[in-house]
Amino acid sequence: MYTAARSAVAILAFCCASCAAESNAPKPITARTGDPAVIGKAHLLSESDFRTVLLLSRQWLAQHMPKHSVHEIEIYSSTSVGACFEYSNGPSTACLMLQRIGGQWRITSEPQFGLAEKVRI
Repeated sequence: MYTAARSAVAILAFCCASCAAESNAPKPITARTGDPAVIGKAHLLSESDFRTVLLLSRQWLAQHMPKHSVHEIEIYSSTSVGACFEYSNGPSTACLMLQRIGGQWRITSEPQFGLAEKVRI
């Protein structure tokens, strides 16, 4: 009986640990109409963080480059993301770099135009 009780406690502890591990995972990103493509480590970014990054990126573009829109969000880590957009008639792409600093998302690097073309050569 003592062994059965120990087994029951072990099973209960395992189940609780499994549930706790699942609850710590971020809510996955749900695609909506008009959302850009998501590439990279999407499992590391929550829906809420994705929406915040997208809003900040769209606001920056609306202010600085109103004819352009975000076409891709590249997730590097849970605190580092690139919001990419095409900025000319050709295949030129630039990315805003965003990081979560002190619990808030911020644009940490404005796009460097023409850099992608130099790298491809």
